[in-house]
Amino acid sequence: MRSTVGRIDLHGAHIDLNLGPCGEDAPPRLRSAVSLEYRDTAAGPSVCVTDADSREIAQSSLAGRALQRSEVIGSPIAAEAFAIVDAVLRQDPRLNGAEKPSPHCV
Repeated sequence: MRSTVGRIDLHGAHIDLNLGPCGEDAPPRLRSAVSLEYRDTAAGPSVCVTDADSREIAQSSLAGRALQRSEVIGSPIAAEAFAIVDAVLRQDPRLNGAEKPSPHCV
């Protein structure tokens, strides 16, 4: 997660995930990078998928491919990414410790 320290309420946060099989026997080509953006809005927290290919994670050797937003929305990987982010939101006090899953932008 990348954010401006102490200013998540103003600038939000970028959350980059590598999704897919992990471990010594799982090559990077089997993993995909997904990027999301967290915003704390007047209506409450919101999470949107963004293009991972334009983020720093796209340069990482940990994933075989950085996905664009259009490749994530409506796919099974979107559900996995949102489930992970919702779990982080509930536990990370910097992100308001949201009790419920946040609305997802589509």
